[in-house]
Amino acid sequence: MLSSVIEEKWQNHRWLVHIGVAVGYALAYLIVTTTLANAPWSFASGLRIACLLLVPYRYWPALVAGELVPLAYRCLAHVDDFGLTWALLASVPPIMLAMPVIWWFRERAVLFPRPDLVDIKKLLYCIILLSLLWAAAGSAIVSTVHLRSGQYRIPTGIAFSLFIDFYMALLMVAPWVVIARIHPREALRPLPSWRVIATNSAMRDVAIAAALFVVLTMLHRVVDEAIKPAVMLVLFFPALGLTLKHGWRACVFGATLCLISICLLVEWRPDPGVQQIQAVLAFAITGLYVFGARLSTQMWMFEQLQHETLQTRQVAKRSLASGEDRLQQTSQALECVVGILRMDYTRIMQRFIPEALRDDYSQDFWNVQREVYQLAESIHPSAWRERGLAAALEETIGNALREVGISYSCDTPGRRLRFLSEALQAVLYRMACEAAATMSASPACIGVHLALRTGRHHGAPWVALRMDGMLEASQAAYGILQARARQNVASKLGAGIKTDSELRLLARLFHGDARFRTTASGVRFTALLSDITSRDLSQSAKMAPVRLWAR
Repeated sequence: MLSSVIEEKWQNHRWLVHIGVAVGYALAYLIVTTTLANAPWSFASGLRIACLLLVPYRYWPALVAGELVPLAYRCLAHVDDFGLTWALLASVPPIMLAMPVIWWFRERAVLFPRPDLVDIKKLLYCIILLSLLWAAAGSAIVSTVHLRSGQYRIPTGIAFSLFIDFYMALLMVAPWVVIARIHPREALRPLPSWRVIATNSAMRDVAIAAALFVVLTMLHRVVDEAIKPAVMLVLFFPALGLTLKHGWRACVFGATLCLISICLLVEWRPDPGVQQIQAVLAFAITGLYVFGARLSTQMWMFEQLQHETLQTRQVAKRSLASGEDRLQQTSQALECVVGILRMDYTRIMQRFIPEALRDDYSQDFWNVQREVYQLAESIHPSAWRERGLAAALEETIGNALREVGISYSCDTPGRRLRFLSEALQAVLYRMACEAAATMSASPACIGVHLALRTGRHHGAPWVALRMDGMLEASQAAYGILQARARQNVASKLGAGIKTDSELRLLARLFHGDARFRTTASGVRFTALLSDITSRDLSQSAKMAPVRLWAR
Protein backbone atom coordinates (compact mmCIF):
# COMPACT_ATOMS: atom_id res chain seq x y z
CA MET A 1 0.00 0.00 0.00
CA LEU A 2 2.74 2.40 0.99
CA SER A 3 4.84 1.54 -2.09
CA SER A 4 1.88 2.19 -4.41
CA VAL A 5 1.33 5.58 -2.79
CA ILE A 6 5.00 6.48 -3.17
CA GLU A 7 4.94 5.35 -6.80
CA GLU A 8 1.83 7.47 -7.47
CA LYS A 9 3.44 10.52 -5.88
CA TRP A 10 6.57 9.91 -7.94
CA GLN A 11 4.58 9.71 -11.17
CA ASN A 12 2.84 12.98 -10.34
CA HIS A 13 6.09 14.83 -9.57
CA ARG A 14 8.45 13.47 -12.22
CA TRP A 15 8.91 17.00 -13.51
CA LEU A 16 11.02 17.64 -10.40
CA VAL A 17 13.62 15.24 -11.79
CA HIS A 18 13.80 17.24 -15.03
CA ILE A 19 14.29 20.43 -13.04
CA GLY A 20 17.01 18.74 -11.01
CA VAL A 21 18.78 17.55 -14.17
CA ALA A 22 18.61 21.03 -15.69
CA VAL A 23 19.92 22.74 -12.54
CA GLY A 24 22.67 20.14 -12.07
CA TYR A 25 23.84 20.45 -15.66
CA ALA A 26 23.78 24.26 -15.47
CA LEU A 27 25.95 24.17 -12.34
CA ALA A 28 28.35 21.69 -13.91
CA TYR A 29 28.53 23.85 -17.05
CA LEU A 30 29.31 26.96 -15.03
CA ILE A 31 31.98 25.15 -13.00
CA VAL A 32 33.69 23.75 -16.10
CA THR A 33 33.61 27.00 -18.09
CA THR A 34 34.78 29.03 -15.11
CA THR A 35 37.44 26.71 -13.71
CA LEU A 36 38.88 25.69 -17.07
CA ALA A 37 38.46 29.05 -18.80
CA ASN A 38 42.20 29.25 -19.52
CA ALA A 39 42.51 25.61 -20.65
CA PRO A 40 43.91 25.11 -24.16
CA TRP A 41 40.78 23.21 -25.28
CA SER A 42 37.04 23.60 -24.82
CA PHE A 43 36.27 21.11 -22.08
CA ALA A 44 32.63 22.22 -22.06
CA SER A 45 32.28 20.10 -25.21
CA GLY A 46 33.53 17.13 -23.22
CA LEU A 47 30.81 17.78 -20.64
CA ARG A 48 28.22 17.84 -23.42
CA ILE A 49 29.21 14.51 -24.94
CA ALA A 50 29.45 12.95 -21.47
CA CYS A 51 25.88 13.91 -20.65
CA LEU A 52 24.54 12.86 -24.04
CA LEU A 53 26.18 9.44 -23.78
CA LEU A 54 25.16 8.78 -20.18
CA VAL A 55 21.83 10.54 -19.66
CA PRO A 56 18.60 8.90 -20.95
CA TYR A 57 16.79 10.50 -23.86
CA ARG A 58 13.87 11.70 -21.74
CA TYR A 59 16.15 14.13 -19.88
CA TRP A 60 17.74 15.67 -22.97
CA PRO A 61 15.30 18.66 -23.03
CA ALA A 62 16.39 19.39 -19.46
CA LEU A 63 20.03 19.43 -20.65
CA VAL A 64 19.15 21.97 -23.34
CA ALA A 65 17.43 24.18 -20.75
CA GLY A 66 20.37 23.78 -18.37
CA GLU A 67 22.82 25.04 -20.99
CA LEU A 68 20.55 27.68 -22.49
CA VAL A 69 20.17 29.72 -19.30
CA PRO A 70 23.85 30.38 -18.42
CA LEU A 71 24.88 30.61 -22.09
CA ALA A 72 22.17 33.14 -22.99
CA TYR A 73 22.91 35.14 -19.85
CA ARG A 74 26.56 35.49 -20.81
CA CYS A 75 25.98 36.18 -24.50
CA LEU A 76 23.18 38.72 -24.04
CA ALA A 77 25.40 40.60 -21.64
CA HIS A 78 27.73 41.37 -24.60
CA VAL A 79 25.09 42.56 -27.08
CA ASP A 80 26.57 46.03 -27.14
CA ASP A 81 30.08 44.68 -27.69
CA PHE A 82 29.53 42.09 -30.46
CA GLY A 83 26.07 42.82 -31.85
CA LEU A 84 22.59 41.38 -31.46
CA THR A 85 22.98 38.80 -34.23
CA TRP A 86 26.03 37.31 -32.58
CA ALA A 87 24.33 37.28 -29.18
CA LEU A 88 21.28 35.44 -30.49
CA LEU A 89 23.25 32.86 -32.47
CA ALA A 90 25.78 32.32 -29.68
CA SER A 91 22.91 31.71 -27.25
CA VAL A 92 21.86 28.57 -29.15
CA PRO A 93 23.10 25.66 -26.97
CA PRO A 94 25.71 23.61 -28.85
CA ILE A 95 24.41 20.54 -27.03
CA MET A 96 21.23 20.86 -29.07
CA LEU A 97 23.23 20.61 -32.30
CA ALA A 98 24.95 17.47 -31.04
CA MET A 99 21.78 15.63 -30.02
CA PRO A 100 20.80 14.33 -33.51
CA VAL A 101 24.36 13.14 -34.09
CA ILE A 102 24.62 11.32 -30.76
CA TRP A 103 21.16 9.82 -31.18
CA TRP A 104 22.03 8.49 -34.65
CA PHE A 105 25.26 6.92 -33.47
CA ARG A 106 23.59 5.36 -30.42
CA GLU A 107 20.51 4.03 -32.21
CA ARG A 108 21.38 3.58 -35.89
CA ALA A 109 25.17 3.22 -36.11
CA VAL A 110 25.24 0.84 -33.09
CA LEU A 111 27.92 2.68 -31.14
CA PHE A 112 27.41 0.19 -28.31
CA PRO A 113 26.89 -3.30 -29.82
CA ARG A 114 26.46 -4.70 -26.30
CA PRO A 115 26.20 -3.06 -22.89
CA ASP A 116 29.84 -4.00 -22.27
CA LEU A 117 31.23 -3.19 -25.73
CA VAL A 118 31.92 0.00 -27.71
CA ASP A 119 32.82 0.41 -31.36
CA ILE A 120 35.91 2.62 -31.25
CA LYS A 121 35.71 3.33 -34.97
CA LYS A 122 32.17 4.67 -34.60
CA LEU A 123 33.23 6.65 -31.52
CA LEU A 124 36.03 8.37 -33.44
CA TYR A 125 33.66 9.07 -36.33
CA CYS A 126 31.24 10.62 -33.84
CA ILE A 127 33.98 12.79 -32.31
CA ILE A 128 35.14 13.99 -35.72
CA LEU A 129 31.59 14.77 -36.86
CA LEU A 130 30.78 16.69 -33.67
CA SER A 131 34.04 18.64 -33.94
CA LEU A 132 33.27 19.55 -37.54
CA LEU A 133 29.70 20.54 -36.68
CA TRP A 134 30.67 22.73 -33.73
CA ALA A 135 33.62 24.24 -35.64
CA ALA A 136 31.33 25.15 -38.56
CA ALA A 137 28.75 26.63 -36.18
CA GLY A 138 31.46 28.56 -34.31
CA SER A 139 32.91 29.93 -37.55
CA ALA A 140 29.47 31.06 -38.69
CA ILE A 141 28.82 32.73 -35.33
CA VAL A 142 32.21 34.51 -35.40
CA SER A 143 31.45 35.81 -38.87
CA THR A 144 28.43 37.72 -37.44
CA VAL A 145 30.47 39.65 -34.87
CA HIS A 146 30.07 43.40 -35.27
CA LEU A 147 32.27 45.57 -33.09
CA ARG A 148 31.57 49.16 -32.13
CA SER A 149 34.60 50.23 -34.08
CA GLY A 150 33.39 48.49 -37.24
CA GLN A 151 33.40 45.10 -38.92
CA TYR A 152 35.32 42.35 -37.07
CA ARG A 153 38.28 40.93 -38.99
CA ILE A 154 38.02 37.12 -38.83
CA PRO A 155 41.39 35.52 -37.99
CA THR A 156 42.92 33.23 -40.62
CA GLY A 157 42.37 29.53 -39.94
CA ILE A 158 39.66 30.08 -37.33
CA ALA A 159 37.69 27.04 -38.53
CA PHE A 160 40.68 24.69 -38.24
CA SER A 161 41.60 26.14 -34.86
CA LEU A 162 38.07 25.56 -33.54
CA PHE A 163 38.02 22.04 -34.98
CA ILE A 164 41.30 21.11 -33.28
CA ASP A 165 40.14 22.60 -29.97
CA PHE A 166 36.88 20.65 -29.98
CA TYR A 167 38.51 17.49 -31.28
CA MET A 168 41.26 17.44 -28.62
CA ALA A 169 38.77 18.08 -25.82
CA LEU A 170 36.48 15.30 -27.03
CA LEU A 171 39.44 12.98 -27.58
CA MET A 172 40.46 13.49 -23.97
CA VAL A 173 37.03 13.20 -22.32
CA ALA A 174 34.92 10.87 -24.50
CA PRO A 175 36.94 7.65 -23.91
CA TRP A 176 36.59 8.03 -20.14
CA VAL A 177 32.84 8.52 -20.53
CA VAL A 178 32.63 5.39 -22.65
CA ILE A 179 34.64 3.40 -20.10
CA ALA A 180 32.26 4.56 -17.35
CA ARG A 181 29.27 3.52 -19.47
CA ILE A 182 30.46 0.02 -20.44
CA HIS A 183 31.95 -0.79 -17.04
CA PRO A 184 30.02 -3.70 -15.49
CA ARG A 185 27.57 -2.71 -12.79
CA GLU A 186 28.69 -4.62 -9.74
CA ALA A 187 27.95 -4.34 -6.08
CA LEU A 188 30.18 -2.01 -4.13
CA ARG A 189 33.27 -3.83 -2.99
CA PRO A 190 35.83 -2.72 -0.43
CA LEU A 191 38.93 -0.99 -1.72
CA PRO A 192 41.79 -3.40 -2.43
CA SER A 193 44.70 -3.51 -0.03
CA TRP A 194 48.10 -2.12 -0.90
CA ARG A 195 49.43 -5.65 -1.27
CA VAL A 196 46.77 -6.46 -3.86
CA ILE A 197 47.50 -3.24 -5.73
CA ALA A 198 51.24 -3.94 -5.66
CA THR A 199 50.77 -7.46 -7.04
CA ASN A 200 48.37 -6.31 -9.78
CA SER A 201 50.40 -5.95 -12.97
CA ALA A 202 48.03 -3.36 -14.48
CA MET A 203 48.14 -1.11 -11.40
CA ARG A 204 51.88 -1.47 -11.19
CA ASP A 205 52.39 -0.55 -14.84
CA VAL A 206 50.03 2.43 -14.52
CA ALA A 207 51.97 3.71 -11.52
CA ILE A 208 55.27 3.32 -13.39
CA ALA A 209 53.86 5.15 -16.42
CA ALA A 210 52.60 8.01 -14.24
CA ALA A 211 56.02 8.30 -12.61
CA LEU A 212 57.67 8.36 -16.04
CA PHE A 213 55.36 11.17 -17.18
CA VAL A 214 56.24 13.20 -14.11
CA VAL A 215 59.97 12.64 -14.64
CA LEU A 216 59.80 13.48 -18.34
CA THR A 217 57.76 16.61 -17.67
CA MET A 218 60.31 17.83 -15.13
CA LEU A 219 63.16 16.87 -17.45
CA HIS A 220 61.65 18.93 -20.28
CA ARG A 221 61.85 22.05 -18.14
CA VAL A 222 65.58 21.73 -17.37
CA VAL A 223 67.11 20.45 -20.63
CA ASP A 224 68.37 22.59 -23.51
CA GLU A 225 66.03 23.81 -26.19
CA ALA A 226 67.59 21.46 -28.76
CA ILE A 227 66.69 18.38 -26.68
CA LYS A 228 63.14 19.40 -25.72
CA PRO A 229 61.49 18.04 -28.91
CA ALA A 230 63.09 14.65 -28.26
CA VAL A 231 61.84 14.64 -24.67
CA MET A 232 58.34 15.51 -25.86
CA LEU A 233 58.49 12.64 -28.34
CA VAL A 234 59.48 10.22 -25.58
CA LEU A 235 56.27 11.17 -23.74
CA PHE A 236 54.36 8.84 -26.08
CA PHE A 237 56.43 5.77 -25.14
CA PRO A 238 54.82 5.09 -21.71
CA ALA A 239 51.37 5.36 -23.30
CA LEU A 240 52.46 2.98 -26.05
CA GLY A 241 53.82 0.52 -23.48
CA LEU A 242 50.54 0.54 -21.55
CA THR A 243 48.67 -0.04 -24.81
CA LEU A 244 50.83 -2.99 -25.81
CA LYS A 245 50.50 -4.70 -22.47
CA HIS A 246 46.96 -3.96 -21.32
CA GLY A 247 44.95 -2.81 -24.34
CA TRP A 248 42.59 0.06 -24.96
CA ARG A 249 41.62 1.10 -21.43
CA ALA A 250 45.24 1.44 -20.36
CA CYS A 251 45.81 3.33 -23.62
CA VAL A 252 43.17 5.88 -22.56
CA PHE A 253 44.96 6.44 -19.27
CA GLY A 254 48.36 6.79 -20.94
CA ALA A 255 47.03 9.13 -23.62
CA THR A 256 45.36 11.31 -21.00
CA LEU A 257 48.60 11.64 -19.03
CA CYS A 258 50.41 12.40 -22.26
CA LEU A 259 47.95 15.18 -23.12
CA ILE A 260 48.18 16.63 -19.62
CA SER A 261 51.97 16.66 -19.77
CA ILE A 262 52.00 18.35 -23.16
CA CYS A 263 49.46 20.93 -21.94
CA LEU A 264 51.85 21.81 -19.14
CA LEU A 265 54.87 22.03 -21.45
CA VAL A 266 53.53 23.87 -24.50
CA GLU A 267 52.44 27.49 -24.40
CA TRP A 268 49.12 27.44 -26.24
CA ARG A 269 48.39 30.50 -28.35
CA PRO A 270 46.64 31.17 -31.69
CA ASP A 271 49.71 30.52 -33.75
CA PRO A 272 50.17 28.33 -36.88
CA GLY A 273 53.09 26.51 -35.25
CA VAL A 274 51.02 25.62 -32.21
CA GLN A 275 48.18 24.48 -34.44
CA GLN A 276 50.58 22.14 -36.23
CA ILE A 277 51.65 20.69 -32.90
CA GLN A 278 47.99 20.16 -32.00
CA ALA A 279 47.32 18.49 -35.35
CA VAL A 280 50.25 16.10 -34.94
CA LEU A 281 49.21 15.40 -31.36
CA ALA A 282 45.62 14.71 -32.41
CA PHE A 283 46.80 12.33 -35.14
CA ALA A 284 49.13 10.49 -32.74
CA ILE A 285 46.50 10.07 -30.01
CA THR A 286 43.89 8.94 -32.54
CA GLY A 287 46.30 6.36 -33.94
CA LEU A 288 47.08 5.22 -30.41
CA TYR A 289 43.37 4.73 -29.66
CA VAL A 290 42.86 2.77 -32.87
CA PHE A 291 45.91 0.62 -32.14
CA GLY A 292 44.76 0.03 -28.56
CA ALA A 293 41.27 -0.92 -29.70
CA ARG A 294 42.66 -3.32 -32.28
CA LEU A 295 44.96 -4.87 -29.72
CA SER A 296 42.11 -5.20 -27.20
CA THR A 297 40.01 -6.92 -29.86
CA GLN A 298 42.80 -9.37 -30.57
CA MET A 299 43.27 -9.99 -26.84
CA TRP A 300 39.56 -10.63 -26.45
CA MET A 301 39.51 -12.96 -29.45
CA PHE A 302 42.54 -14.78 -28.05
CA GLU A 303 40.83 -15.21 -24.69
CA GLN A 304 37.70 -16.52 -26.41
CA LEU A 305 39.74 -18.94 -28.51
CA GLN A 306 41.69 -20.01 -25.44
CA HIS A 307 38.45 -20.59 -23.54
CA GLU A 308 36.94 -22.58 -26.39
CA THR A 309 40.14 -24.61 -26.76
CA LEU A 310 40.13 -25.34 -23.05
CA GLN A 311 36.50 -26.46 -23.21
CA THR A 312 37.31 -28.72 -26.16
CA ARG A 313 40.23 -30.22 -24.27
CA GLN A 314 38.09 -30.77 -21.20
CA VAL A 315 35.51 -32.58 -23.34
CA ALA A 316 38.23 -34.70 -24.94
CA LYS A 317 39.72 -35.51 -21.52
CA ARG A 318 36.32 -36.53 -20.19
CA SER A 319 35.82 -38.67 -23.28
CA LEU A 320 39.17 -40.36 -22.64
CA ALA A 321 38.27 -40.97 -19.00
CA SER A 322 34.82 -42.33 -19.88
CA GLY A 323 36.38 -44.50 -22.60
CA GLU A 324 38.78 -45.99 -20.06
CA ASP A 325 35.87 -46.60 -17.70
CA ARG A 326 34.01 -48.47 -20.43
CA LEU A 327 37.12 -50.52 -21.23
CA GLN A 328 37.50 -51.34 -17.55
CA GLN A 329 33.87 -52.44 -17.32
CA THR A 330 34.28 -54.54 -20.48
CA SER A 331 37.41 -56.18 -19.10
CA GLN A 332 35.69 -56.97 -15.81
CA ALA A 333 32.68 -58.36 -17.66
CA LEU A 334 34.93 -60.65 -19.72
CA GLU A 335 36.58 -61.95 -16.55
CA CYS A 336 33.16 -62.61 -15.06
CA VAL A 337 32.15 -64.44 -18.22
CA VAL A 338 35.28 -66.60 -17.97
CA GLY A 339 34.36 -67.54 -14.39
CA ILE A 340 30.79 -68.41 -15.35
CA LEU A 341 31.99 -70.49 -18.30
CA ARG A 342 34.44 -72.34 -16.07
CA MET A 343 31.72 -73.35 -13.65
CA ASP A 344 29.30 -74.33 -16.42
CA TYR A 345 31.95 -76.24 -18.33
CA THR A 346 32.96 -78.16 -15.20
CA ARG A 347 29.35 -79.26 -14.60
CA ILE A 348 28.95 -80.29 -18.26
CA MET A 349 32.21 -82.28 -18.19
CA GLN A 350 31.21 -84.10 -15.03
CA ARG A 351 27.72 -84.91 -16.30
CA PHE A 352 28.08 -85.69 -20.02
CA ILE A 353 31.79 -86.30 -20.92
CA PRO A 354 33.42 -89.65 -20.17
CA GLU A 355 36.41 -89.45 -17.88
CA ALA A 356 38.75 -90.79 -20.56
CA LEU A 357 38.01 -87.86 -22.90
CA ARG A 358 37.97 -85.09 -20.32
CA ASP A 359 41.67 -84.22 -20.66
CA ASP A 360 41.33 -83.29 -24.36
CA TYR A 361 38.22 -81.20 -23.77
CA SER A 362 39.80 -79.56 -20.73
CA GLN A 363 42.84 -78.52 -22.74
CA ASP A 364 40.63 -76.85 -25.36
CA PHE A 365 38.66 -75.05 -22.69
CA TRP A 366 41.77 -73.79 -20.93
CA ASN A 367 43.03 -72.40 -24.27
CA VAL A 368 39.75 -70.54 -24.74
CA GLN A 369 39.87 -69.29 -21.16
CA ARG A 370 43.44 -68.05 -21.61
CA GLU A 371 42.53 -66.23 -24.83
CA VAL A 372 39.58 -64.49 -23.19
CA TYR A 373 41.70 -63.57 -20.16
CA GLN A 374 44.43 -62.10 -22.40
CA LEU A 375 41.75 -60.13 -24.26
CA ALA A 376 40.47 -58.74 -20.97
CA GLU A 377 44.03 -57.83 -19.92
CA SER A 378 44.69 -56.07 -23.23
CA ILE A 379 41.50 -54.05 -22.88
CA HIS A 380 42.22 -52.95 -19.31
CA PRO A 381 44.82 -54.67 -17.10
CA SER A 382 43.68 -56.07 -13.79
CA ALA A 383 46.88 -54.84 -12.11
CA TRP A 384 45.76 -51.24 -12.81
CA ARG A 385 42.35 -51.83 -11.25
CA GLU A 386 43.72 -53.61 -8.21
CA ARG A 387 47.04 -51.88 -7.47
CA GLY A 388 47.13 -48.70 -9.52
CA LEU A 389 48.87 -47.35 -12.60
CA ALA A 390 52.38 -48.06 -11.32
CA ALA A 391 51.59 -51.78 -11.09
CA ALA A 392 50.19 -51.81 -14.62
CA LEU A 393 53.33 -50.15 -15.97
CA GLU A 394 55.52 -52.56 -14.02
CA GLU A 395 53.70 -55.87 -14.50
CA THR A 396 51.50 -55.71 -17.60
CA ILE A 397 54.07 -54.16 -19.92
CA GLY A 398 56.88 -56.11 -18.31
CA ASN A 399 55.18 -59.50 -18.71
CA ALA A 400 54.34 -58.82 -22.37
CA LEU A 401 57.97 -57.91 -23.16
CA ARG A 402 59.62 -60.67 -21.11
CA GLU A 403 57.53 -63.31 -22.86
CA VAL A 404 59.29 -62.44 -26.13
CA GLY A 405 62.79 -62.29 -24.62
CA ILE A 406 63.05 -58.53 -24.05
CA SER A 407 64.31 -57.40 -20.66
CA TYR A 408 62.29 -54.69 -18.96
CA SER A 409 62.84 -52.35 -16.01
CA CYS A 410 60.59 -49.62 -14.65
CA ASP A 411 61.22 -46.61 -12.42
CA THR A 412 58.00 -44.85 -11.32
CA PRO A 413 57.04 -42.50 -8.46
CA GLY A 414 54.66 -45.17 -7.13
CA ARG A 415 51.59 -43.92 -5.30
CA ARG A 416 52.03 -40.35 -6.46
CA LEU A 417 50.60 -41.41 -9.82
CA ARG A 418 47.25 -41.93 -8.09
CA PHE A 419 46.90 -38.15 -7.62
CA LEU A 420 46.85 -37.57 -11.38
CA SER A 421 43.52 -37.27 -13.15
CA GLU A 422 41.96 -40.37 -14.67
CA ALA A 423 42.38 -39.01 -18.20
CA LEU A 424 46.06 -38.26 -17.65
CA GLN A 425 46.67 -41.73 -16.19
CA ALA A 426 44.95 -43.30 -19.18
CA VAL A 427 47.06 -41.33 -21.67
CA LEU A 428 50.25 -42.18 -19.77
CA TYR A 429 49.50 -45.89 -19.88
CA ARG A 430 48.42 -45.89 -23.51
CA MET A 431 51.51 -43.92 -24.55
CA ALA A 432 53.78 -46.32 -22.67
CA CYS A 433 52.05 -49.28 -24.38
CA GLU A 434 52.40 -47.66 -27.82
CA ALA A 435 56.08 -46.93 -27.24
CA ALA A 436 56.78 -50.46 -25.92
CA ALA A 437 54.96 -52.04 -28.89
CA THR A 438 56.87 -49.86 -31.38
CA MET A 439 60.25 -50.67 -29.81
CA SER A 440 59.57 -54.40 -29.46
CA ALA A 441 58.66 -54.63 -33.14
CA SER A 442 62.35 -54.17 -33.99
CA PRO A 443 64.24 -57.51 -34.17
CA ALA A 444 67.32 -55.83 -32.65
CA CYS A 445 65.52 -54.78 -29.44
CA ILE A 446 66.97 -56.52 -26.40
CA GLY A 447 65.72 -54.35 -23.54
CA VAL A 448 63.37 -51.53 -22.55
CA HIS A 449 63.64 -49.14 -19.61
CA LEU A 450 60.77 -46.90 -18.48
CA ALA A 451 61.18 -43.87 -16.19
CA LEU A 452 58.47 -41.52 -14.88
CA ARG A 453 58.85 -38.27 -12.98
CA THR A 454 56.09 -36.04 -11.57
CA GLY A 455 55.90 -32.55 -10.13
CA ARG A 456 53.90 -29.32 -10.03
CA HIS A 457 54.37 -26.05 -11.92
CA HIS A 458 52.30 -23.03 -10.87
CA GLY A 459 49.93 -25.40 -9.07
CA ALA A 460 49.35 -27.67 -12.09
CA PRO A 461 50.60 -31.29 -11.95
CA TRP A 462 52.96 -32.47 -14.66
CA VAL A 463 54.46 -35.84 -15.51
CA ALA A 464 57.43 -36.72 -17.72
CA LEU A 465 57.73 -40.14 -19.39
CA ARG A 466 60.91 -41.55 -20.88
CA MET A 467 61.24 -45.00 -22.42
CA ASP A 468 64.58 -46.20 -23.76
CA GLY A 469 64.80 -49.12 -26.15
CA MET A 470 68.19 -50.83 -26.29
CA LEU A 471 68.99 -52.10 -29.79
CA GLU A 472 71.74 -54.65 -30.46
CA ALA A 473 72.37 -55.59 -34.11
CA SER A 474 74.08 -58.85 -33.17
CA GLN A 475 70.85 -60.08 -31.54
CA ALA A 476 68.70 -59.38 -34.58
CA ALA A 477 68.70 -63.06 -35.65
CA TYR A 478 67.16 -64.08 -32.33
CA GLY A 479 64.53 -61.35 -32.75
CA ILE A 480 63.70 -62.57 -36.25
CA LEU A 481 63.02 -66.04 -34.91
CA GLN A 482 60.53 -64.50 -32.49
CA ALA A 483 59.02 -62.10 -35.04
CA ARG A 484 55.54 -63.62 -34.81
CA ALA A 485 55.58 -63.52 -31.01
CA ARG A 486 56.76 -59.91 -31.03
CA GLN A 487 53.94 -58.97 -33.35
CA ASN A 488 51.53 -60.10 -30.64
CA VAL A 489 52.98 -57.63 -28.09
CA ALA A 490 50.86 -54.82 -29.50
CA SER A 491 47.65 -56.86 -29.23
CA LYS A 492 48.51 -57.96 -25.68
CA LEU A 493 49.01 -54.33 -24.63
CA GLY A 494 46.00 -53.02 -26.56
CA ALA A 495 48.25 -50.79 -28.68
CA GLY A 496 47.44 -49.65 -32.19
CA ILE A 497 51.01 -48.69 -33.21
CA LYS A 498 50.23 -44.98 -33.49
CA THR A 499 52.57 -42.77 -35.47
CA ASP A 500 54.77 -40.08 -33.97
CA SER A 501 52.37 -37.33 -35.12
CA GLU A 502 49.37 -39.10 -33.58
CA LEU A 503 51.12 -39.41 -30.23
CA ARG A 504 52.11 -35.75 -30.44
CA LEU A 505 48.49 -34.72 -31.00
CA LEU A 506 47.47 -36.81 -28.01
CA ALA A 507 50.15 -35.09 -25.90
CA ARG A 508 48.97 -31.64 -26.98
CA LEU A 509 45.63 -32.45 -25.45
CA PHE A 510 47.47 -32.17 -22.11
CA HIS A 511 49.54 -29.07 -23.06
CA GLY A 512 52.61 -31.19 -23.73
CA ASP A 513 54.62 -32.89 -26.43
CA ALA A 514 55.83 -36.38 -27.35
CA ARG A 515 58.39 -37.72 -29.80
CA PHE A 516 60.67 -40.58 -30.77
CA ARG A 517 64.36 -40.03 -31.40
CA THR A 518 67.42 -42.16 -31.91
CA THR A 519 70.16 -42.40 -29.31
CA ALA A 520 73.59 -43.99 -29.16
CA SER A 521 72.15 -47.15 -27.60
CA GLY A 522 68.93 -47.37 -29.59
CA VAL A 523 65.68 -45.39 -29.62
CA ARG A 524 64.05 -43.16 -27.02
CA PHE A 525 60.48 -42.02 -26.55
CA THR A 526 59.82 -38.94 -24.39
CA ALA A 527 56.57 -37.25 -23.40
CA LEU A 528 55.80 -34.30 -21.14
CA LEU A 529 52.18 -33.86 -20.05
CA SER A 530 50.46 -31.37 -17.78
CA ASP A 531 46.95 -31.46 -16.34
CA ILE A 532 46.13 -27.73 -16.50
CA THR A 533 42.71 -26.56 -15.33
CA SER A 534 40.85 -23.42 -16.48
CA ARG A 535 42.10 -21.47 -13.44
CA ASP A 536 45.72 -22.52 -14.06
CA LEU A 537 45.40 -21.65 -17.75
CA SER A 538 44.05 -18.16 -17.02
CA GLN A 539 46.89 -17.53 -14.56
CA SER A 540 49.51 -18.69 -17.04
CA ALA A 541 47.98 -16.48 -19.73
CA LYS A 542 48.17 -13.46 -17.43
CA MET A 543 51.79 -14.19 -16.58
CA ALA A 544 52.81 -14.56 -20.24
CA PRO A 545 54.95 -11.61 -21.42
CA VAL A 546 54.02 -9.52 -24.42
CA ARG A 547 55.67 -10.91 -27.55
CA LEU A 548 55.73 -9.10 -30.86
CA TRP A 549 56.25 -12.16 -33.05
CA ALA A 550 55.59 -11.99 -36.78
CA ARG A 551 55.80 -14.38 -39.70
